[in-house]
Parts: sequence; C-alpha cells; structure tokens
Amino acid sequence: MEQRDNIKYILLDVWGTLLLSNIREKNINNDRANILLSITQYGNIEFWRDTIENEILRFKKQELKGISITPKERIENILKSNNLSIKFTEKILEEYDSLITEKYIPNLNEKLLNEMLQKKCDIILISNTGLTTKRAILKVLEKYNLINKFKDMFFSQDYKYCKPSIYFYMIPLNLYKINKNEIIMYGDSKIMDLEPCNKLGIDCIIKNWRNL
Repeated sequence: MEQRDNIKYILLDVWGTLLLSNIREKNINNDRANILLSITQYGNIEFWRDTIENEILRFKKQELKGISITPKERIENILKSNNLSIKFTEKILEEYDSLITEKYIPNLNEKLLNEMLQKKCDIILISNTGLTTKRAILKVLEKYNLINKFKDMFFSQDYKYCKPSIYFYMIPLNLYKINKNEIIMYGDSKIMDLEPCNKLGIDCIIKNWRNL
C-alpha cells in the first residue's frame, strides 16, 4: 500500500501488533486455574482449567459480534455459574493482571513503534480488553516508558462495543473529528482490524510481526 502524505493519525492495535505475546495458552490457563483454586478453595486444577478454557471459547464467540465484555464480567460469570461469591472477583483480577505484568510480560515491537514515531503522526491506541484488563496493559506500557507516546488510548472495557464493531472504531474518529483520509490503522488481524476498517473506508496495514 502506498503511503499518503496527508496522514495525520495512526490507529494502532495493542496485542499482536505493538505488544507481542510470549504466552502459551496451556501455561497461562494452568496458572489461572491455580489462582481460582487458591482464592475460592473450590474444585480442583482440572475443573478450573476446563472451566477457563470453555469460558474463553464463549467469550471469543461473543467478541466476534463486537459486543464488549469486561474482564470483571467474565470472572463474575464464572463465579456465579458455580454458585460462588463475586466477592472474589477483584482479587482474582489482581492475580490475573500479575501474570501479564510480572510473569508473562509481552515483548515490545520496537521496530514497528520506531516506524510509527518516525511518521510524526498522532498515535491512538485501540484495544480489546476482554482477556487482559486495561490496568494490566497500562502497567506494561509504563514498564516500557510508552504512556506519553500516544495521543489517546481506547480500551473496549470502557465502552459498549469492541473490535471488530465499526462503532468502537468510530469513537476516536468522532471524538477527534478525524477524516477517514487522514488516518491509517496498523493491526494484526483480518477480522478484528482489516475488515472493519474496510467498512469505514480507512486504510489498514496488517503487520505479521513474525516476519518483522
């Protein structure tokens, strides 16, 4: 895709694009199962791992509809379905966040970030936060001293919609009165990034970070 001279804004995906996960689902789900077992004192590791994996599958199906589900809602749903108190929710979320910010810290895509910064455009982050909280993402960005690099950040847990809904993409566009010809999206997913941008008439570049 030929880069236009009139680009003033960049929409930038977080997971898989700016931050490169080093997580193996089996490992992190085992850790999540241990957290749930330790905090609730209910069930066993196998029970919680199966529960987590099934819940993630349900969540991903819902996410594809573009309807936002927060991490808090997901944990509460798991607890309620097992007749457990939602008072455990915040502690579980804190422990989940620690996995991302301490044990499974994602790698920074420095090559892409430098490419973005050289363009002298305002960079706006846009991210779904169904599996990882806004709080955890901000802590990771702070670890890399990135908070002041972006004009704004939009996380789905703060809104009714999530990617791939065009309504989620329209939030920063409307807020900053951005013309579709002035912005370009960088993401890693055809479904979550490319297809909604095509519907809005926004150019989107898919970055396969494994080949960077």
